[in-house]
Amino acid sequence: MLLATISILTPAIARMRFIWGPGPLIPILGTCLFVVACLVYDRRSHGRVHPAFLWGGIFAMITLPARFALGQTDAWLAVARWLTG
Repeated sequence: MLLATISILTPAIARMRFIWGPGPLIPILGTCLFVVACLVYDRRSHGRVHPAFLWGGIFAMITLPARFALGQTDAWLAVARWLTG
């Protein structure tokens, strides 16, 4: 559940453009920072990283650039219009 919450923080971080300007770099790095902080905490407090959080965190960090790129395509915008329309 923590990883899911971190994953939905990305759009919130991206909406704070007034602080650092447009672009996906800061939201991607911000989300990765939360994941890495949780991995470090897990390692220090329990002596190991839970495998589900490790693999889920890696997957979330790897797919972030693809999600930003996909969100700007005409195909995805058509699907979004269909879903909201």
